[in-house]
Amino acid sequence: MTADPKPKPITEEELGELFSFNADPQTIAQADGVVTVWAMAWFPEHEWAKAIEKWPALLETMPEDHAAYCLQVESHLRAAAANEPGSPDVAPLNVDDLIAEYGDEGGDARYRGTMGANVARNGGAIPWPPTRNDPCWCQSGRKYKNCCGA
Repeated sequence: MTADPKPKPITEEELGELFSFNADPQTIAQADGVVTVWAMAWFPEHEWAKAIEKWPALLETMPEDHAAYCLQVESHLRAAAANEPGSPDVAPLNVDDLIAEYGDEGGDARYRGTMGANVARNGGAIPWPPTRNDPCWCQSGRKYKNCCGA
């Protein structure tokens, strides 16, 4: 039995590359009337295989195994939540939508981030973190505490 690869630590600079930060005028914060909406773009399992087939360069920074990829995303979410106010959302990406919008360059981090921000803005993001007994955000069907939250 091989152990899953450990998620890589993330630097503050990398956080800016991975996450999309967008002001959402429809949301009101208690303080100054502006809430920063932020989401991490993420490929669900059925999209991950298509994504790495279309953009093999993704594997230079992300694991091929989807479960390991989700653990890496989880570690990035935790790092971001520790450094930024509020909690991020997880924005599921669709390869066909990325291609339709950005062509062959849709796999580039800036376009994934922009698409993730659009998904979040349009209400398609998954709130993070779930509670321990809720289903995991990665859509594995397991409880968060037994999956990415372990």
